[in-house]
Amino acid sequence: MSLKSNVLSPRANQLIEDGFYVLTYENDADISQPIARHVDASLIQFHFCFRGSATFHFNQRTYSLPLLDEHVLLLYNPQRDLPMEMDVSPNSQLVTVLISIKKFHSLFSQEANQISFLSDENADKKYYKDHMITPSMAVALSQILQHQPNTLMSRLY
Repeated sequence: MSLKSNVLSPRANQLIEDGFYVLTYENDADISQPIARHVDASLIQFHFCFRGSATFHFNQRTYSLPLLDEHVLLLYNPQRDLPMEMDVSPNSQLVTVLISIKKFHSLFSQEANQISFLSDENADKKYYKDHMITPSMAVALSQILQHQPNTLMSRLY
């Protein structure tokens, strides 16, 4: 058994549009599985742990940050690239959304001043936040994980 880089292959690294990716991971193995991916400073990272857990590693594994069951972790550091290096625990399922700050800002242009890490005072600061997945997030994640790739509704998801 090994790490499936996608629940519904072959959609592991689905590019939604320029600067917007959705990645899904499912580890059905009995041991943790490593994942590594280059992520540059222009991207905001949203990591949703739908089931199980994962551990993120930074600075050549000198610092680790857990992602627990039913939690979301937001990572953003505009001052340097923030590579994604994690160990996915057994029986875990994750969805990662990588989106450029420019694209993210355009989605919320009217409400951008209400999003704490998009405020002028935080524009050039790193931002890390971990919190519980809300019921509405869980519904959207479930739909992302269950939808069939290459269908008419694929881009909507």
